[in-house]
Amino acid sequence: YQDIEPMDPYFEHTTRTDFDMKQELSLDQLVGYVGSWSSYATYCKQHPTLPDPLEAFEGQLELAAAETSAGTSRPAPPLFNIVRRVTLLMGKGPRPQTSGVNRVCV
Repeated sequence: YQDIEPMDPYFEHTTRTDFDMKQELSLDQLVGYVGSWSSYATYCKQHPTLPDPLEAFEGQLELAAAETSAGTSRPAPPLFNIVRRVTLLMGKGPRPQTSGVNRVCV
């Protein structure tokens, strides 16, 4: 989406804003989040006889969390810091379009 900009013929003023959404997720929340991705569902649908990659991913995260908390008397449940880059494209002052113009969603 880096190269997408609101189209000048459609708006008087356009702007692009980028920001980060930060969140801490538990292991279960992170695995649930990745499991909600459409690409994961597509993969599972296309490869029903193969092992579930999410189970391997969860196992790798558990190992990494165990290594991180090794040597502590009472390890806390692991938290994973997630950063999502969000781009907001805004157009102000829509210009009237003639009926013959194809509109493009941005």
